[in-house]
Amino acid sequence: KAKAAIEQRQQDEARKREDRETNAPLRIAEFYQQFRGAYEGRNDSQLISFLGDDWESGDGTTLADLQGYLRNSFSVFDEIRYTQSNLQIHPAAQGSFRVTYDLAIIGRIYAENLTHEEKSSVSEELAFDDGGKLRITRTTGGRFWSVQ
Repeated sequence: KAKAAIEQRQQDEARKREDRETNAPLRIAEFYQQFRGAYEGRNDSQLISFLGDDWESGDGTTLADLQGYLRNSFSVFDEIRYTQSNLQIHPAAQGSFRVTYDLAIIGRIYAENLTHEEKSSVSEELAFDDGGKLRITRTTGGRFWSVQ
């Protein structure tokens, strides 16, 4: 009986994994729509929740550095537009995904009639955490976080 329960649990886990991987492109696209909403909403805490606990940046930025930088940037601009295009998703090792896209971030300061635009090509790795939620595990390329 215990052996059957273990086998059933393993089959259920395999089905969940397969379902996540089959639906991954749609889930990744939805993930980035939610990310865009948090970025345009200037919600640094929510943005950090999209990153894995062991998130790594190609330039050595830590999660704490990133949150401070985002909070500072968001306090400067009255409006931020985050536009992503050319989303490419490729399976990678151990159920993770390599994702690349082009990014344009436009910040506006109304009182000074200033607009700052930054464009970048971003490369990241995403994976499902133990709870089945997508997380960015590494940002390997692009000036993804930089709105100056």
